Amino acid sequence: MVNRFTEAIGDKDLSALMGLMTDDVVLLTPSGDPIIGRDAVEALCGRIFNKFDIRKHIDFAVKTPDERTTASVYLFAFVALTDADVGTVVEMRGSAVGVLRYEDGGWKMARMLSLVTWPVEL
Repeated sequence: MVNRFTEAIGDKDLSALMGLMTDDVVLLTPSGDPIIGRDAVEALCGRIFNKFDIRKHIDFAVKTPDERTTASVYLFAFVALTDADVGTVVEMRGSAVGVLRYEDGGWKMARMLSLVTWPVEL
């Protein structure tokens, strides 16, 4: 799931990315208010995908309890966003913790706490 998640970001495949989110997904960032629900996350990702070319490297580890209905994922990300209009590059590094939920036959992102500060306006 995490490989598909990071590939969807790198490919700017909004449909694939949203297919990996629960309906009640919550994204917490240090840069602002919580982003709650699939529609809000989709709107944010759409703005990012339209504004930037994305280069990323993400290391991760997943821990799954025995009942296999939830799992946690620990990420360390390097992301370089290049403004598609002016060519300015913004590099970001940081950690994130996610909670995955098994539903509809697959793992989906339910919660993510990102400690990566977004130094750009979206």
